[in-house]
Amino acid sequence: GLGGQNVGFLWNSKPNGDLLFQRLEKLLREKYEISSTVYKRKPTASLPATDQVIDELVESSQAVIVGLAD
Repeated sequence: GLGGQNVGFLWNSKPNGDLLFQRLEKLLREKYEISSTVYKRKPTASLPATDQVIDELVESSQAVIVGLAD
């Protein structure tokens, strides 16, 4: 499960995605007692995340939630 795990969030820069991720983080903390979170942001939805961003998420997180659409 997610209990005690680190969760990453990759935001595609679409409007209000940051608000959605903040709400998801709160719910994950309440329900699963996740340990920590890391937030990364793509400069625009039309470009892929950089290798550096992906590597940072892989190194710091056991699960990643990715914003892909509106």
